[in-house]
Amino acid sequence: MLGLASVGTSMVHLFFPEQFHQALPPYLPFSFLLIGVVGFCQCAAGVGLLMPHLRRPAGWLLTFVVLVTFPANAHLFFDVRGHLWRWALLLATVIADGDDHS
Repeated sequence: MLGLASVGTSMVHLFFPEQFHQALPPYLPFSFLLIGVVGFCQCAAGVGLLMPHLRRPAGWLLTFVVLVTFPANAHLFFDVRGHLWRWALLLATVIADGDDHS
């Protein structure tokens, strides 16, 4: 499943890079190139996860992708223009309220 999800997400990175452009912190240069490299690595990792003999290196590659994309994900999460953090807080509140079955 993770392999297919990685390949699917990589296609969005490669064919619609503008979707990810706002997520990148402004201090990172060559943003569209970075998005393409991440998309390529994510696709390679996803395909590798689907092949039993390549799962270990593909897992390490996917781990690398997650670590490299952390600044962009953190920037997107804390970007007040997107209000994503407010939605996350609201979702956490709803989930916490739903767990109270007294």
